[in-house]
Amino acid sequence: MHPVFGNVYAMTSSFGHQNGFAAYLIPVLPFGISLSFLRSDLRYRLGIFCYKTLLMICLFFTFSRGAWIGFMCGGILCLCLLRKYKAAFLLLAWFCFVIGFLPELRERILLSFGQFGDAHRIAIWQRSLSIIRDAPLFGRGVGTFMEYSPEYIAGLGAQYAHNGYLQIWAETGLLSLCYFLLFLGTVLLAGKKVLNVQPLGPVSYVTTGTMSGIIAFLVHCFF
Repeated sequence: MHPVFGNVYAMTSSFGHQNGFAAYLIPVLPFGISLSFLRSDLRYRLGIFCYKTLLMICLFFTFSRGAWIGFMCGGILCLCLLRKYKAAFLLLAWFCFVIGFLPELRERILLSFGQFGDAHRIAIWQRSLSIIRDAPLFGRGVGTFMEYSPEYIAGLGAQYAHNGYLQIWAETGLLSLCYFLLFLGTVLLAGKKVLNVQPLGPVSYVTTGTMSGIIAFLVHCFF
């Protein structure tokens, strides 16, 4: 458990921080949504429902706003690719209702609009750019952000950049970041080509879930 605000603690599982746990949850949640439509028998649907419910409870109580946004982007994309537009709207409405209904989750959102909001995170991003400017092409080395951050981010208590793209750039350079994005872009493009030729069925459901999970993860990486 990790303190978030007041007496509220976030779920971290075996990870050191709730954002790490959330990053492992969001790629598989859109996959579960997609697989919900694969079969219609009751036992299968019930199993998928329990699987998604458990993961959603964990996701909500990580209190990771970036993961919430990432999941919504991935989940809505998944349903739209499957042409389940009404289900996409219902997912958005249900998610907003849960956030608004539970006071701890609502408070987490309202913190973003407080006096200081996300000023701490923005300050970390700005200092991370200072690390990048000193070694833009090849970075400071894999896993060295924590080692060098005190020189640039003193007093902010930052162990990582709170932005996956800045983290990769700072540690391994611009070339690595470009290769990372190129690789995932190639995977997404290949998935799109599969969906263009495949009718609705096991292949298209798995492809849709995989693509949506990647998008959810990439959105979460911004935060």
